[in-house]
Amino acid sequence: MNLSLPATLLLLALGSCSITFFGQERASREGSIAHPAPSGIHTIRIDGYNGDIDVIPGVGKEIRANTKTYATGSTQAEADKRLGQMQWSFRESGSTLHLELSRPDRGASNAGSDLMRLEIPASWTVDVDTSNGDVDVANGFQTILVHSSNGDLDIQSNGKVRLRTSNGDIDFGGSSQDFQMTSSNGDIILWLDGDWSGD
Repeated sequence: MNLSLPATLLLLALGSCSITFFGQERASREGSIAHPAPSGIHTIRIDGYNGDIDVIPGVGKEIRANTKTYATGSTQAEADKRLGQMQWSFRESGSTLHLELSRPDRGASNAGSDLMRLEIPASWTVDVDTSNGDVDVANGFQTILVHSSNGDLDIQSNGKVRLRTSNGDIDFGGSSQDFQMTSSNGDIILWLDGDWSGD
């Protein structure tokens, strides 16, 4: 069963501004999203395209995050229109909850959104896929899967870890004995706990 639901926008810290950026007009918006953690879900899949993603284990039964979204255009009206077309939304598919950022006119070029302090139930698998952006995941999740085409990965985990970035560094710490990491252009730094043991 597929179910699409809009992310609940909390306007507690909502703000917007506009600036000129390299000959392009730029519009931005800050806000928050929140959504109840559905029963029967074991994985969250986060699909972004331009922007940093910061994930931490949540203590409640709600998924929430602060957001900072931006878009550019040849005119301020175009930048504002593109920004208005960009929203984070949730969609259920089987045991997976998808969190996706909609694409504005002209696609993902010069547009994106940061997810800051994204709280997710610690029992879930975290699966992140972003084109351009850094990804940070705090310790506490049993399984972490991350792919970024261009961005640094800073991951802490004692569980299963699969990390891949095409252009960026990987910084990993924890006591995991089940990890695989690949960076086409970047350093891989491991900070393993003092009592770590593995083959």
